[in-house]
Formats: sequence, structure tokens, C-alpha cells
Amino acid sequence: RDAKRLLDEGTDDAVKSALEKLTDAIHRVPSEAEAYALRGRIYLARRQWAPCADDLAAADDHDHTPDTNPELRTRLRLDLATCQARANRLADAELSLLRAQSSQRLASEVALRLGEVRIAMGKLDEAIDALSATPDAQSTSQNAMLHWLLAEAYDRARRPGEAQAQVELALRYDRNLSTIEAPAFPWLGAGEREYLYGVAYALPPQDDLTAARPEYALLYFRRFLQLAPHSPWHKRAEEHVKDLASLAFPISARRDGG
Repeated sequence: RDAKRLLDEGTDDAVKSALEKLTDAIHRVPSEAEAYALRGRIYLARRQWAPCADDLAAADDHDHTPDTNPELRTRLRLDLATCQARANRLADAELSLLRAQSSQRLASEVALRLGEVRIAMGKLDEAIDALSATPDAQSTSQNAMLHWLLAEAYDRARRPGEAQAQVELALRYDRNLSTIEAPAFPWLGAGEREYLYGVAYALPPQDDLTAARPEYALLYFRRFLQLAPHSPWHKRAEEHVKDLASLAFPISARRDGG
């Protein structure tokens, strides 16, 4: 109760005190699921991925109450998977998402996170299956993320036509590429932001939603190669660099009136 009250205050000092009280509660009653859940979500808010994953996993393990509200259990496992994935525990994150009882309201988020984790694991076909079966998302940002992830998966699977179609769909929700720049949680893997920018600029749609910027794509894929030298997608990025570097720049010139 004291920890919840402190969390409601919302100040840094109150949150710090809440952490101390929750740690004491867990020490006194190690099987108390709610204390682990509260502390884990503080770590989630602070983006401390490993302790968040540990606490939310403990909360899930110790919670033996009947699932009278499946949505609460789904949310717990979604948050758990988010932290596990960003703590580089990808197999654990995949299992947590598969165990999530996805309520109708959370089904699209579960599928999105599952697709994202499987891309990071290199399971491109399974990622595409999960993302392609995603129910209609509840928000513009989720719809944008869905199509950016599919574009990335299709590109890495060397299916450029389908990747380009997904870029076009993504731009209908995210013309300014704000989802790529500032996702709700960090992208999984070094250089993922740069790779997605490269895909967005290398595979422009055909309906002038945005101007073609192959020179930008070249810069982003080169930056990806620097940031992720050991990535399993290193060779695919090199292919993009080779193709883009062979183009004669500029592709087009913009003339302003005056």
C-alpha cells in the first residue's frame, strides 16, 4: 500500500522510496507476485531491461490466482517480453508472447511484438506469418510499426516487391518516419533504426507519398554496417550499398521558383 501511494505521487524521490519498500516487501514475502509486478514496472518505466525481466518473470511465476481477468495476465506477459527482448533474452521473449492470452484489445500488440522478436531471431518466415496475421491495430503508431516491420522482414528475405508495398502502406500512417525515429521501445539490435531508414528511402512507393532519396538510403545502410558489423543482416546491407553506390547521383534535382 505504501509503495502504491508513493508511486501515485510520481516524484523521483517517491519512486525511489517505493522501490525500497517493494524490495523490503519481497525480502519479507518472496512469493508475493504483486510486489514483483510493481517493481518490475518501475524498472520498465526506467528502461532497466534485465531487472525488469527478472521481476516480471517472478510475478508471472508466483501468480497462482485464477485468470478472472485474462487481459491483466496478457499485459504482464507483454511487458515481460518487452523487457526480455531488450535484455537480449529473445527465446524467453518469444515464449512469453506465445503464452500470452491475447485478449481482443491486446491481440495486435502481442502479434506485433512476436513478429519483432522473430525478426531479431532471424526467423523471417515465422515473423512474416505472425505480422501478416495481425488483427487491425488500435492506433496509427501500431499500424505504422506493423508495416515497417513487414517491410524490413520482406527486404531481408530478399522479396523487394513485397517490401516496397509495405513501405507504401507504412507511409500512409507515418509519412514523416516518426515511428522509425522514436518507437515506443528501442528497436531490437544494433543499427535497426538505420536499417529501417535505409529500407524506407531505398524502396520508395510509386504514388509520390514521399520523394525518392536513394542517397539517404546509401548513407543509412553504410552507417548500419558500421554499427552492426556482426549482424546476420550485414551481407544484405552490403548488397544494398553495392546497388545504391552504382547509381549516378543526383537522381533528380529540385528546382525552387524565385
